[in-house]
Amino acid sequence: MYLPKSHPVHGYKAAIKAAFIEATGKWKTITGPVQLSVYCSFSMPTSWSKKKRAELQGALHDGKPDLDNVLKAVKDALTDCGVWADDKQVALTFVSKRWSVTPQTEIWICKCAPDA
Repeated sequence: MYLPKSHPVHGYKAAIKAAFIEATGKWKTITGPVQLSVYCSFSMPTSWSKKKRAELQGALHDGKPDLDNVLKAVKDALTDCGVWADDKQVALTFVSKRWSVTPQTEIWICKCAPDA
């Protein structure tokens, strides 16, 4: 699938890479199965009233982007950072999308025991 250079996913992946490098510095590539948890918080539209914003703070986000596309972007960015040799190593995942006043993506990576 072709994505133009102006597509927002490229900026998202670049931001993940930059944050990962800043947070971890040198990283030893994980071998074996990995658990990946991704918690995404999306900005509420400015057109929403204060009441609606208060009601939906932390509520599940069922709009675009699709959850699987968010996960793919995160996995691609982390693969580029050398977190693992290949994203096929991701054996367990948890991903959520919620509304928030502050947009952010929180990522947790854990090496799994092979018999987990």
